[in-house]
Amino acid sequence: MNTEYRIKELCRERGIRMGELARRIGYSRQSTLNQLMERGIPSNKLIDIANELDVSVPELFTAHQHTITCPHCGKTITIKTEE
Repeated sequence: MNTEYRIKELCRERGIRMGELARRIGYSRQSTLNQLMERGIPSNKLIDIANELDVSVPELFTAHQHTITCPHCGKTITIKTEE
């Protein structure tokens, strides 16, 4: 499962390190959380993560408005706009 999570972005916005978030939700290491993000996070842990980041579970999946996912390779592409 290669779901795009906003967890890293939300952590940056809140000044929380990924390792700290991992500990708060019951994992001893950040690498465990990173591996789950690649394979798919269990729903009970998604709820824990959402609670720690003070967002709803769907907000963990919402793509940032300035990014798109390439339909060919699956990479996230950041779009810079001029103001």
